[in-house]
Amino acid sequence: MIIEHSTTGLWVLRDGWPRILGVILIVIAVEAINDYVRFDRPALSIAAVGLVVTAISIFLVFRVGEAYSRWWEARGLWGNIVNASRRFGRQVTTLIETPTDDEGARAEAAALRRELVHRQLAWVNALRLSLRGQDRWEELAPFLDPTERTALSSAANRPTRLLQTQADYESGRPD
Repeated sequence: MIIEHSTTGLWVLRDGWPRILGVILIVIAVEAINDYVRFDRPALSIAAVGLVVTAISIFLVFRVGEAYSRWWEARGLWGNIVNASRRFGRQVTTLIETPTDDEGARAEAAALRRELVHRQLAWVNALRLSLRGQDRWEELAPFLDPTERTALSSAANRPTRLLQTQADYESGRPD
């Protein structure tokens, strides 16, 4: 779970007041019934309460363990994406070079390296925004030129569109 703000008392009251009110009403009802109705024996035995608490705790342990496993798997996958992006950037910066002393060719190679690495950075950030359900696509502006940003704004799935643009460019068919 991604939490962008810390939990404060005001946030709990603002977002949780229906649940708080429900618990307060249940407590008042139980106390009222306890004060005005006399029971000859306890409604639940200690063994029954222990059995219910044990069942709930086992259920919660499995749910928390399952959630942690999903989080750990996602963390591992994200780490793989980051490492693959670093490898890609390192390969682009070391393998794209010009064997001549032509300044124009050197400038063109440098521009190509910059474009490929920046598009990869844009893809990682677009994937992050997409997975979090955030709509802050202006964060991609430093990595893409204006024409690519315009083309990207109409895409249904922006991370996939960036990846396809990267693949088209690498296969010799730039858009």
